[in-house]
Amino acid sequence: WVTVSPQRVLKGTVGDTLTLRFAGGTSGAVAVRMPDMPTFAVGDRAVLFVAGNERDVCPLVGVWQGRFRVRFDGTRRTDVVETDDRAPVLGVSARRVVRGRRDADAGAAVSLDEFVGLIHAELASPTGGR
Repeated sequence: WVTVSPQRVLKGTVGDTLTLRFAGGTSGAVAVRMPDMPTFAVGDRAVLFVAGNERDVCPLVGVWQGRFRVRFDGTRRTDVVETDDRAPVLGVSARRVVRGRRDADAGAAVSLDEFVGLIHAELASPTGGR
């Protein structure tokens, strides 16, 4: 179980907190880990695409693909968006995330506000810009 406190909701209705149910976990000395299942730590910030909570093995769309990490870029002094495996997100086009390389494109990651704007634009287009 992972409880999050949404700062903004792009689609749907959510209260002050949302508890997500993931398969696996720890009980006493026994831990069950699912391959590719995202893990979370207190204080993590992310954009989450949620569907099938309490029904599916993972409540994130596409398992790890439904989680985008948010980190503060001290050089640019803004929040930027990365994929679950920390590759910089360079944009969104035709319902696809454009990802960069961690070593070369980190400074080019879109800001959180830009990412939210791109998602809104995709949601407003029934065909995803195709």
